[in-house]
Formats: sequence, C-alpha cells, structure tokens
Amino acid sequence: MIDDLEAMEEESRLNDPVRAFLGRVYFVSKSKGRGRRRRHWEEVELVHNKVTGRYRLAHLFPFDLYASEVLPEASRDEAETQLRARFSQL
Repeated sequence: MIDDLEAMEEESRLNDPVRAFLGRVYFVSKSKGRGRRRRHWEEVELVHNKVTGRYRLAHLFPFDLYASEVLPEASRDEAETQLRARFSQL
C-alpha cells in the first residue's frame, strides 16, 4: 500500500509540467560583479529553464512569458499565479 502511494507520488512528480520545464538552483555568491568582492557572502536563487538551458535570477525571471507555455489550460493571469505558486513548492 505504501509502495503504491510512493509510486503514485513519483509518477505525479515526473508528469508535472512545471518540474519538466523549470528547476531551482542555489549558490553562494562571493562577488558583487565586475571584480568586486563581498565581505559577507550572499546566497543567490536561480531559475533553470530546462528547455533552453539558461539560468536567470529568480526575482528577474519572466514568469508571465512562460506561464501560457507551461500551463496552457489556464487563462494568462491564472497561469502566471499557478506557475509562481507551483514553482515556490519545488
């Protein structure tokens, strides 16, 4: 019974369009850019677009542009809110 439940959860994770399209990556930044160093390192969150292979900062990622591609069954505004909510659960 428990194995069946775990198998169902794994299958739903594999079939999730948000997981298939987006990923989340964290790393520690030691630089402010252009050769400037930080005194206190900062943890940075990136969004990985698995289709294009590009990484972008999470707060700069254009969820509104990709929402209709990832979740075509919802309207544009609903798709964006659903995509943001489901991405935050990754």
